[in-house]
Amino acid sequence: MSDFPEDGVEDEDGVPQFRGRAVTEAIVEILKGFGFQVSPPEYDDHGWGFEFRASERRFGGLVTAMDETLLLNCEDLSRSLTDKLFKRPPSPIYVDVMKRLNGALGRDPRFHHLQWYADSNLKPPVSASPVDEHD
Repeated sequence: MSDFPEDGVEDEDGVPQFRGRAVTEAIVEILKGFGFQVSPPEYDDHGWGFEFRASERRFGGLVTAMDETLLLNCEDLSRSLTDKLFKRPPSPIYVDVMKRLNGALGRDPRFHHLQWYADSNLKPPVSASPVDEHD
C-alpha cells in the first residue's frame, strides 16, 4: 500500500489510465538514487512501465493497479530463456537490486504493508522480502 494521491486519469481520447504514476515515479527516483540508468515511466494497457540498468543487466518494472492494491513487477530482462526454462536461481545482481529496493521502500514512509510474491499468480507464499535471503 502507499500514501500517494489518487492519480488515475483519462487520456486525450477519454480512455482511463491506471493509477500508479506517482508510485512509479517514486520508485524510479529510488532506482536513480542507487546510480542506475532509468527510463522515464510510460503508460500502456497494463500500467506504468520503465526500464533500468544495473551493472551490465537490464531490468523492466511495471506498476499495475488492482482494486486498492498497486503491484510492482520487476523482471531481469537479461535473463536467458535457458535460465527461465530450467528455473535457475536469479543473478546476484538481481538479488542485490531487489534487496536494495525492498530496503528503500521499507524506509520510505509513503509505502507500507509491502508484500512480495514468488510469481505473478499472487498466491501464497507471501514474503517480507522479494528474494530468498539465502541468495
